[in-house]
This record gives sequence, C-alpha cells and structure tokens, in this order.
Amino acid sequence: MTRFVFIYIGIVLAAFSSCNDKKMASQLDAISKIADTNPDSALVVLSASEQNKEDWAKNDQIYYELVKMKAENKADVQFTSDSIIKDVVKYYKGRDSNDLMLAYYLLGRAYSDMGEAPEALQAYYDAIESAETTYYFKYKS
Repeated sequence: MTRFVFIYIGIVLAAFSSCNDKKMASQLDAISKIADTNPDSALVVLSASEQNKEDWAKNDQIYYELVKMKAENKADVQFTSDSIIKDVVKYYKGRDSNDLMLAYYLLGRAYSDMGEAPEALQAYYDAIESAETTYYFKYKS
C-alpha cells in the first residue's frame, strides 16, 4: 500500500511539471483525494509544487490553498493564522458551495486552534448554511 502511494506521488509530481491551466485543477483534485487518506503524502506533493504557484491562474492558486489547508487539517497541523483561509472563503462566496463549505469549516478549525470559540462556531454555522442540500431534489425530480 505504501509503495503504491509513493508511485502515485511520483506520477502526480511528474504531471505537475507539464500542467497547463485546465490540468492543474484535476491535479489538485487528485491531491485532494490523496489528502483524504494520506495527508502527509499530499503535503509532500503540494510543497514540491508550491514554487510554481505564482504562474498559475487565480482559481488554481486559491484551490491549492484550500487543498493544502485540508491536508494540514487531516494531518492535525495546528493553525496559527486565519488570513489565508479568509481569502479562500471570500473567493468562494457565490461560487461552488462544496468548496465554500469546506473553506468555512477550515476557517472554523483555524479559529478553534487560535482559541476564538465564538468565531469558530459562527464559521461552522456558515459551513452548514452553505452546504448544498438540494442536490437530490434538483436531479431526482
């Protein structure tokens, strides 16, 4: 299992070097899936590609930060600042509700780690409010 993860990480790293704008989002999606089960491996891949981040489109840069914070959260990294995740939340307002929900949740985690319980609770409530709950009804009718 561990060998498979390292092979997959190698493939993702090789793909990063030849990515264009359309492929970047799919690469970040793949890393996000890795983060679900192997957050440390996802963080290794993300840190290897961080030097090229400035060349990416704005939406890829924001999604990178969201995936990175998701992996850090899964790896139990203590958040010490809320500045980046606030920018991510601001970006996703009015856009994809699942990414906004995750961004609000991670903002709540940052506030919680910083000892700001009321702000954390509000961020968790905002995450619940932004959840896409009409999917079933939209596509099953």
